[in-house]
Amino acid sequence: MDIRVILDGVFNHCGADFFAFRDVLEKGEQSRYKDWFFIKDYPVCCDKQNYECFAYVSSMPKLNTGNPEVMAYFIDVGTYWIKEADIDGWRLDVANEVNHDFWRAFRKAVRDVKPDAFLIGEIWFDAREWLMGDQFDSVMNYGFMDTCADFFAKGIINVKQFDDRMSYLRMRYKKDIQQVQMNLIDSHDVPRFLSKAGGDIRKLKLAVLFMMTHVGIPTVYYGDEKGLDGLCEKDYRKPMQWGESETSNQLFEFYQKLITIRKEHMDLMTGDYITIDRELVCNTIVYFREANGKRLFVIINNSESVVQYTLDVRYCKKGESRPELPDKHGYMAELISGKTYMLEGNAVTVTLEPLSGMILKRIDSLSDSVEKEMVD
Repeated sequence: MDIRVILDGVFNHCGADFFAFRDVLEKGEQSRYKDWFFIKDYPVCCDKQNYECFAYVSSMPKLNTGNPEVMAYFIDVGTYWIKEADIDGWRLDVANEVNHDFWRAFRKAVRDVKPDAFLIGEIWFDAREWLMGDQFDSVMNYGFMDTCADFFAKGIINVKQFDDRMSYLRMRYKKDIQQVQMNLIDSHDVPRFLSKAGGDIRKLKLAVLFMMTHVGIPTVYYGDEKGLDGLCEKDYRKPMQWGESETSNQLFEFYQKLITIRKEHMDLMTGDYITIDRELVCNTIVYFREANGKRLFVIINNSESVVQYTLDVRYCKKGESRPELPDKHGYMAELISGKTYMLEGNAVTVTLEPLSGMILKRIDSLSDSVEKEMVD
């Protein structure tokens, strides 16, 4: 297995025990590091908090990343771990509060050591000014997380609103940047998705299904695959729960299955994303991933109703002619369950249980199906 290592870099602020800040506390205005921070007056006192801090927390003094000495120190940190540990890149904390010139210099130095080093910025909003090719390769896609929470977990937007918002997120960046967006439904800074969903495992599964088949890099926050929950910080950052239950095992197997499907069809997962249908009555979205004439169809029923859906597998994009497929010996394999459906002409009719989804792939014979379980 090819393991990649991305370290977390916090260069916006430091701890109160950081050597440079300790020196300022001890020597005050005589400290050679006084310009590494934003000091309001002297003597510096943590109780008075007479210096700028991250999130107004006195134990996290804000660093002056426009200072050449600060830049040089942390750029050395960035290159050190690549040289010594051969890490593959950095996830960069609070990136929007750090000097742009710092990131430009950081990228150049890191790439000089490792040309394919991957840089991800923690930015919660539109990050186009950081994704111009001179700073980051990707950012944490919190817009993706919020949209999934609103549609799958909370149910406060309908399928059209969901698809429109996702379309905007895809259109916001150039195609090569879309492909490497760090998609997530959870992180260490937000309540767990499962808690937002009221503990409904089905809603979590739908969001994971969408994330694993959408454009970008799917991210699994530890414990989601075992059903961890939590609304406040001490709970959503709680230690991993290693105990097993029927529910946690089923959820873990579901994650494994989707990851396997994604890896086996990576050519399609980096291809085109096309929405076919947005059924408002049943809150159902249908889309496919396509590359080199091959397709995977995804149907998601985000409603509490049983949905019967007829899919025409000849769907074509605007300006294309509809292909004619052979009427005989055609099947659709559902990759999650392993069930197989016979095509009727060029269409297949499937039944989705409430809050469930399918991934469908056209096969020519039953020998191509994993489970070979036919559905009438």
